[in-house]
Order: sequence, then C-alpha cells, then structure tokens
Amino acid sequence: ALTLLVEGYLDYQGLWNDLETAFTNALDLARSLNNDLYIARFSSTLAWLNDQRGQYETALALTDESLRHYEAIQNDEGRALTLQRQSGVYRKLRNFQKAREVCDEAMDICARMNDKDLEALIFTDYGKLARDISGER
Repeated sequence: ALTLLVEGYLDYQGLWNDLETAFTNALDLARSLNNDLYIARFSSTLAWLNDQRGQYETALALTDESLRHYEAIQNDEGRALTLQRQSGVYRKLRNFQKAREVCDEAMDICARMNDKDLEALIFTDYGKLARDISGER
C-alpha cells in the first residue's frame, strides 16, 4: 500500500525522472570512486526504481551489479535485501523457479544473521510468490 502511495505521488509530481537522474548520478560518482558500498547501495536503489517502472531487465542487471559489490565487501544484510528485491523482479517476470531460488538464498543469509525483521520481509515475498503461482493454475 505504501509503495502505491509513493508511486502515485511520484507520478503526480512527475518526479520519477528526477529521482532516476539523481540516483544515476550518485551511482556514476560511486563508480568513479570505486566505492563498493555505495555502488551496491545506489545500484540496488536504481533496481527498485526500474522494477517499479516495469523495466525488469534493467532492474535485474542492477541487482546483479549490487550483489557483486555487496559480496566484495562481505555485506550480508545488503546481499539479503538485494536478493529479496531481485526475487520480486523474477516473480513479476513469471520466472517462479528463479524467484524461489533467490528468495531461498536471501532466507539462508537471514538465518545465519538471525535477522527476524529481514526474515519477515522475505516471508512476504514467499507469500506473493505463492499467490502468483496459484494464479497460474
């Protein structure tokens, strides 16, 4: 519901492009500085933005970039959040098997970290995945 509210506001204000420009510039700067943490964060955020706009292939490429950089700095929380985001993109592409695999990987990381809040977020994705799979039948 909150996502729909944010989307509606951005549509109304015409700010999607401004938001994309700001995060693209931030990502370009992070890349020029070779800063793994900020490359990972900004590419993951841009992945979310592209996902919201229905640009799923771009979103997947950005989540892949984010994951590479989170892995380079061994940031498990960032990896789990980005995998959760990536799972949603695969689900929207109707690639349910890949969505499940990615969700499982995110859940494994959460279990090792004992992060119950992040686990709850990923369980929400499992629920959306089950809903969409059952809608296919």
